[in-house]
Amino acid sequence: MLITAPIIGRLFMRPRLWAYEHLKAGDFGPAVHRCGRADCVDLASVEAFAGRHFTPAQLAAAGIKQPHQENS
Repeated sequence: MLITAPIIGRLFMRPRLWAYEHLKAGDFGPAVHRCGRADCVDLASVEAFAGRHFTPAQLAAAGIKQPHQENS
């Protein structure tokens, strides 16, 4: 899943400019340029930088929509 600097900032509870500087420096792995002007990185590389996995609640609080899974 690709995420942008503002989402990374919310995950780390830091300003988006902090996240953007780390994104541009390559700290989160290679940046992907997608439609529009936003640079994105893979969530897995951000988790590797953090040294932990983010919980579904943390991802939801940062604005990442998770697919709903039904129990059957």
